[in-house]
This record gives sequence, structure tokens and C-alpha cells, in this order.
Amino acid sequence: MKIVYNNKTNSILSIISKNQKPRTYKNIPLEDISLLISDWYPEENMQYYKVKNNKIVKRSQTEIEELQRYRRILTPDERTLNKLKPSHEEIQKAQNTIEILTLIQEVF
Repeated sequence: MKIVYNNKTNSILSIISKNQKPRTYKNIPLEDISLLISDWYPEENMQYYKVKNNKIVKRSQTEIEELQRYRRILTPDERTLNKLKPSHEEIQKAQNTIEILTLIQEVF
């Protein structure tokens, strides 16, 4: 089988038979498309695999979770920003604190 993949992102685009030619892909320049001939290929969840050093490898658990949650892989900057976002619990505590301070202010 032939694995058609984006050589910039290493994402697998499709799997075709050896005698097929790759089709064009929307928004992907032809020079960014590469082929890999392989006996093994992922039959399910193709997005959880990528091509690295001309081998098919499973993505990291972080990348798989990002694909499930955001339908794309985040950049390192986006990952950092997500770590800095307050949790739902922190937001709730802040709202409760504001309510308490508002009540105290009304009393005085």
C-alpha cells in the first residue's frame, strides 16, 4: 500500500493501493505531499498516526487528546496558554469571593 502524507505536518492524508496515483488535496500544495510504501498501515483512527523518518508511528497521547478535543494539534504556545487558563473551580471561587466582598461592602 501507499501512504499519502503531508511532509510538512507528517499527517497521513490517505492510504491507496500501489497502482493508484495520489489525488490532489484541498489547501495542500503538491510539493507538500509525499508517498511512503508500507506493508502495514492503520486501518482505523488514521489521524492518530503520523509518518516520521519514513515510518508510521503512533502520535503521542498529548497529540491524540488534542485531536479529540480540538480536532487539531496545538502549537507549543497554545499548550502553554492552556496551562495558564484558570480551572472551572478557580473561576467559581473567584466569583464567590466577589459576591462576598460585594455583600460586605453593602453592609458598611
